[in-house]
Amino acid sequence: MGDSSLVEIESLEELHSALSQSSSLPVLIFKHSTTCGISARADRQIKQLLENDPPKNALYRLIVIQHARSISNAVAADLGVEHESPQVIIVRDGKAIWNASHDAITETNVRKAMSLALGTSGASE
Repeated sequence: MGDSSLVEIESLEELHSALSQSSSLPVLIFKHSTTCGISARADRQIKQLLENDPPKNALYRLIVIQHARSISNAVAADLGVEHESPQVIIVRDGKAIWNASHDAITETNVRKAMSLALGTSGASE
């Protein structure tokens, strides 16, 4: 079963653990900049998702760019998704299956993408 809290990734080991867990659960990675207004808005959208019946059976992870730039770079390299901030990447079976950045990060868009990753048509499972 997943954990609907947003857990910060602070080491490469934690990143690799999350990516390996994507073989059984979708993993949402939110790359956030604490100094960017657009990222603050995206952060509110992710928090709304997690507070309003978040999709279950998934993991939610946070990378704060100012604390973990090397980890953010590893995400880009490992998943082949060019770095942007803010950015949401949904990972399944070790591969990025969906990503969005900037104003495309909305509760609705992320919820739809997570439903697709979970193979459901509803908001949660």
